[in-house]
Amino acid sequence: MDKARVNRSEDRSGVARPSAVASNDSKPKEETPQEKPSGSRRSMPSTESLIRFANSTAEAVSGFWNASWQVRQGDRFYRVQDYSEAFAAYDRARQISPKLRQAWIGCGRSLEQLTRYAEALAAYDRAAQLQPDDYWAWMLRGKLLYDLQQYQVAVASLDRASQIRPDRYESWFVQGLACERLGQYNGAANAYERATQIRPDALEAWFHRANVLRQIQQLDAAVNALERAIALDRHNPMLWVNFAQLHEERFDPAQALKAYDRAIRLFPLNTSPPPEVWLSRGLCLENLQQYPEAIESYERAIALDPSNARAWTYKGMALLRQWAEAAVGCFDRAMRLDPSLAIAWYGRGLALYDAKQYTAALSDFDRATRLDANLMEGWLGRGQALSRLERYKEALVAFDNAIAIHAHSIEAWNSRGDVLVKLQRYEAAQAAYDKVRELAREDAELLCEVELKRADVFEKLYLYDEAIATYDRAIVLAPQESSIPLRCGKLLEQLERYTDAVGTYDRALKIWPNDVSLWMRLGAVLAALERYNESILAYDRAIGLQPGNHKCWLQRARVLERADRDVDAMRSYEIAVGIEPNCQYLTSEDWD
Repeated sequence: MDKARVNRSEDRSGVARPSAVASNDSKPKEETPQEKPSGSRRSMPSTESLIRFANSTAEAVSGFWNASWQVRQGDRFYRVQDYSEAFAAYDRARQISPKLRQAWIGCGRSLEQLTRYAEALAAYDRAAQLQPDDYWAWMLRGKLLYDLQQYQVAVASLDRASQIRPDRYESWFVQGLACERLGQYNGAANAYERATQIRPDALEAWFHRANVLRQIQQLDAAVNALERAIALDRHNPMLWVNFAQLHEERFDPAQALKAYDRAIRLFPLNTSPPPEVWLSRGLCLENLQQYPEAIESYERAIALDPSNARAWTYKGMALLRQWAEAAVGCFDRAMRLDPSLAIAWYGRGLALYDAKQYTAALSDFDRATRLDANLMEGWLGRGQALSRLERYKEALVAFDNAIAIHAHSIEAWNSRGDVLVKLQRYEAAQAAYDKVRELAREDAELLCEVELKRADVFEKLYLYDEAIATYDRAIVLAPQESSIPLRCGKLLEQLERYTDAVGTYDRALKIWPNDVSLWMRLGAVLAALERYNESILAYDRAIGLQPGNHKCWLQRARVLERADRDVDAMRSYEIAVGIEPNCQYLTSEDWD
């Protein structure tokens, strides 16, 4: 029973379980660990290495947080403008963590404030090396290079910053400043445009954009940009001064004057506008032919600065048109204040020229061009004085010098053509007048004047068809000038193209039916065509307009004689003699 109890046991359900004791005929085998193939077991790190790793990690984490804390300390010192302490904190941070980019940037910023620019630049370089796509490293580097006047490399650095963060205002704006300094005005305009797109309320960006657009002669766009700047600060007088100057360049003196007046009103009560503002205002008034008001403006400038030689000169220029003696006094005063002021010598030369003292005027123009070889007006004056003295070859040199300075000077090209005619160099004169036509496309009066000169040159070159075509263009340009069809008609008469001459006079008389000279010329041409009755009617119209013109009666008498109306011819002649007892019958002068 006991043995069975040992070998078997029953659970409470009566189910037999295997005995925990082995039988006599089956001994338990000795249990041995199963060996794994060689190399398959991983060696566990030693306790010592684990401790070292833990310590290094703890030191790294501790160092990072310590360096970051030093950066924050540096930021606090920087904000209160204690740049030495700021640099010390940033420097500790980079020593603790040499790859901490913020520490290098902080060093650069504080070194820059301490005027240690080379070290600051090196710090920004290191920050950019550590993180090549860091906006602030490239932007601050570019800004420092701009401040150091290294504009070309500044542009490259700022361009990199703008590529990284195209939505940042600072890099675009400073890039615009650097391009502007380099004279790269298109690049500057583009950079300022991006800056204003990001910050439409950035007054300085709109102002600088207007300036560079002005440099590349995009004047309408410049006006729009400056208007945006003014909208942001309507009470800034210098913005209005710039606005006025821009309108002057657009040849709009009326708008410029309004802007100058607005600027003057905006200056504080205890602050007078600079003399230059009054001078510029005076020039606008001169361009508007408001000379008394211009003189008053110059006098305001003189009251602010009595030693301003330019103000005395400008006043003299305004006086010159009506009060030549007073003008000379102003020029003399200016030359005593500043004997090297070329425009004062030029002004006095003009006064002497107007007084027909050409030799004395030439002396002053010479002095002006010696003082300022780029004073185009001085060379013009010199050329005109030499022309009056019939020294045409020297005058031509002077006009060429004026053109070399200002290739688009209409007056210089026009004067050059005139002196070439005097030298009988007609083809060269025609080329000069052609240049005037090109430059004066919008000035009908000047175009008409130059067309008449061209027609005269064509006549001298015996190119009569070209001369007549040129007269026709002049008639279209100045239909109010009856002298032009007269000149054209006389040329047609000389060429014995009488029918064409009749057509020219008929068209002209439809415009000027009361022009006595036209009726007389028509009468002469009709007589040449033996159309005597029509010729007599033409002279009758002339006599009806001017009964006391003895030449009309003389020419009428000659036509009546040709028409075999001798009695009427004698009566007409007697009337002519009654008007002018000394007149001679049928001289060529009377006929003309």
